[in-house]
Amino acid sequence: MKTNMYTMLLLAFFAGSSLTALANGGVTTWTGDGDGWRWEDPDNWDSDEVPGDTVEVYIGGDHYVQITETEAKSLDIYLDDNATLFIRQEGDLTITDADEEGIFLNASSTLVIWGTIHIDGSGCHGIEIEDDARILNRGEVTIDSTSCDGIDMEDDALIVNRGTLNISYSNDEGLELDNDAIFRNRGTLNISYINSDAIDQDDSDTEFINDGTINISFVFNEGIEVDDGVFHNTETGEINVGFVNDDYIYVQSGGEFDNHGTLNINIFVPLVPPVPQTEETPEPGDTETPEVTSLPDISSAIFVVESGDFVNYNSVNISLPDFLGTPEEQQEAAPAAGSGTGTASIASLLIGGDLMNKDCGTIDIEGPFPIYNEGNIINEGTIDLSMGDIPISPEEAPMPSLSQHTNEGYFYNDGDILSDYPFSIGPNPIDELWTKSSIGDEGENDSFSLGCDITITTSSRQRHRASTDNLAFLNQTLCGASMLTARLDGVSNGAAGIMIREGEGAENNEGTTGVSVQSSPKMFMIASRNVDVIYHGTRYNEGDQLSYTPFFTPHDRWLRVERIGNYIRAYHSSDGNFWSLFHQVYLELGECAQVGLFATSRNGDPAMAAFSNVEVTGSEQFFSAPDVPTAEAPAIHQRATVWPTPVQSQFTVEFEQATQMAGTAILRNELGQAIGQRKLEPGTFQLQWDANSLPGGLYFLEVQTEDGYREVLKVLKQ
Repeated sequence: MKTNMYTMLLLAFFAGSSLTALANGGVTTWTGDGDGWRWEDPDNWDSDEVPGDTVEVYIGGDHYVQITETEAKSLDIYLDDNATLFIRQEGDLTITDADEEGIFLNASSTLVIWGTIHIDGSGCHGIEIEDDARILNRGEVTIDSTSCDGIDMEDDALIVNRGTLNISYSNDEGLELDNDAIFRNRGTLNISYINSDAIDQDDSDTEFINDGTINISFVFNEGIEVDDGVFHNTETGEINVGFVNDDYIYVQSGGEFDNHGTLNINIFVPLVPPVPQTEETPEPGDTETPEVTSLPDISSAIFVVESGDFVNYNSVNISLPDFLGTPEEQQEAAPAAGSGTGTASIASLLIGGDLMNKDCGTIDIEGPFPIYNEGNIINEGTIDLSMGDIPISPEEAPMPSLSQHTNEGYFYNDGDILSDYPFSIGPNPIDELWTKSSIGDEGENDSFSLGCDITITTSSRQRHRASTDNLAFLNQTLCGASMLTARLDGVSNGAAGIMIREGEGAENNEGTTGVSVQSSPKMFMIASRNVDVIYHGTRYNEGDQLSYTPFFTPHDRWLRVERIGNYIRAYHSSDGNFWSLFHQVYLELGECAQVGLFATSRNGDPAMAAFSNVEVTGSEQFFSAPDVPTAEAPAIHQRATVWPTPVQSQFTVEFEQATQMAGTAILRNELGQAIGQRKLEPGTFQLQWDANSLPGGLYFLEVQTEDGYREVLKVLKQ
């Protein structure tokens, strides 16, 4: 790697010599004494000759150089001291057999490519960029056969690729980021035949942002290694990784990989099943303590080490390659760069840190690749373990057993796990958190679809003043204080909404998951047809008739039901941020109740309801290994407002959510002196304060509760 010392020595060499470019080599320096901007003008060079493929080029000192024609050549190029080299659309530059770097950018220099650059053969890096230098590519750059990295980035270097960047046959990394470097790909990045990692991201302040397409194949070590820093695959990003000898995506230490786009991992066929690594037994006389790791020593589609994070918001597809062939042909096609040994065994997910699959995320694992978890896996979306079409038999290439999923960490499922074989991880089977229930005698056509969006289809008809229910109910059993929020995106030929009901009692009907549900319990529901009316209904005693009461409101799609003790509160909102209480009932339901989403038909013909942004707080179900404590329910973030403002005779303190615990409200003057105090009971939603005796001025209302909530509100008295 060239350094600033190298720059000083080079400049001193230029100053003390009268070098000109030799016919068969040497160094030529840009002077700009010709037309001042064209590479092709010989008078712009101190040699009075246009550089050739045996000449080293130095451009520095704020000079701005353009290549405007094809067949520009040099042995290597050194850009320094705010210099700029611009390859115009019609321009073409070839750099061949550089002794060290093909192109070196330093000291805020800039390389802009609208045409093409081909770097073929380098004694070290194809391109090295450091010290606030930058590259913008709108054309095509090809880097072949480098002894070190294809591209090495350091010291606040920046590359923005809007065109095509090809890196192949690198003896080290394809692309390496260190020391605050940033790479943004908005075009196409192709990396293949790499002897180490295709992309290696080391420093905590490095950032890789992919808005375009990345294709990685035939890599001896990791496909993408995020040792530290952040790797973003955005909504428009697509990453394709195939034929990698080690881990395809590797996130460790303080690294973070977040996928908002599409990540396709094409796994090379595993040849032997994985065997977890155990503690090594020291040989007699061995004085060194052997390294101990409980994670199996196998390759993985996604490997997250302790303190690493992988978060999926969109789509991860893990599958076998389209072409497999015979075992002999597989060995020939194995990720080589000198190896040819192939991949011994593969896990789809090898987790020692944290992996989170968010609400709208899908992880599709096609093939019998095991999940090994020693960290934390949290699934809020969909994990699809369906086998798919496997084009090779186990006899031709032995594969891991379907029962080799291993959980020695923490697995929490709040989404969908799809599998065409019995799936369990560790001692506990993974079930859906939601219970799918057909209530009544008309639910033979009920169907439920979970994931990012939830849909319920039913022909069950819930009649007005009915003493028994007929509806499709997607529910959870929650105990104590709880809340369910959902956005009703649409409903056809019926009504849908949120319901809370008793979970046990007489006259049960067997739900689709085998859980007993009642047909006429105590219950409260809010329903909508996505018009300007929200209906609320209450059944105070088992077997009573259920009647609906309309509440007229603008076209609000957001609904919320909250339980605090025996108080049930109903809210509506237009945007999911600001909520209005529109009804409250006192209903004794017992410690636990069924809370969920329902749909019902208008006339017995199929009705469909679509929900999104579904959030549950309360005593949820968690699935984990024994002796692993379950996570606490998320805290309810409180907020209060004072109205009207300014105050005349009385003001109201309204809480966004009813208080969970007891507290106080203290009114203070501008000097901070307490001039009034009120006690807050658990379940307080509004508090009225008489302000008739207060002189005009500014006051502060300090509100706090025993669970740590505290807020200071301004009160202006006229």
